Amino acid sequence: MKSQLTGILIATFTLGVSVGAFSQTGGTGGESDVAQSVSFGVHVSEMIYWLTPQQDATAAGTLAHWDHTVVEDGSTESVAILRLVLNRDVRLIGTATPLTNPNNPNATLATFVSVETDGDGTLDSLLDGTGDPATGFGVDELGAERGVGVGNYVYIGGGTATAGTGDANVWATPERMSELSSVSTSAQYSLGSLLANGAVIRHVPTDGAVMITVRLRARNGEDFGADSDDTEAPELAVETPYVATVQLTALP
Repeated sequence: MKSQLTGILIATFTLGVSVGAFSQTGGTGGESDVAQSVSFGVHVSEMIYWLTPQQDATAAGTLAHWDHTVVEDGSTESVAILRLVLNRDVRLIGTATPLTNPNNPNATLATFVSVETDGDGTLDSLLDGTGDPATGFGVDELGAERGVGVGNYVYIGGGTATAGTGDANVWATPERMSELSSVSTSAQYSLGSLLANGAVIRHVPTDGAVMITVRLRARNGEDFGADSDDTEAPELAVETPYVATVQLTALP
């Protein structure tokens, strides 16, 4: 999405003119200066504009282990870094689709998304006014249930919904999210909704841009826990990868 509105600048300069004072006899007396000040105004309107991505989505690694509780190789991650130019607060909303096998739309991986900014929305973060990160999500916007903030991942779908006798064993449960969080040293996983109700990016004066990092993680959505007889391996995808889409929209 691209949107751009025009803006306003103020420019002031002084015109100085020297005029000699003449006597009635035509002689030149002492000189005096007469100054005239003229102000020019140019308005700056709201600006919200997506620039070329700072970093396109990286190719995710290979998911090579069936057990989603394994810290080192139980998940794989892809990262994209976006740049948003702005001169006002905006509300960021988003949608995402789970990772889907290109050859079998019924085969999906358990998919988690995290969105973070390089600033925290406070003036204290602006060290010297030369572009240090400041504009960004405030602390009140953070949470794994929304996928907002460093290390906060919200489950957006994928994996088997039910399995076992009577379809009683559900993968996407608070207990499963707690299990994933407990084996990670740097991430929290939660059920919820990506950027639920919109997350406010607070603009800090003199920091008119924000870097937004989007992280997407994949896990085996067929693993129902270490003690489950229902655990299976996900579908093979070597020639072409599982694919997911994340769309972000900045609203004034």
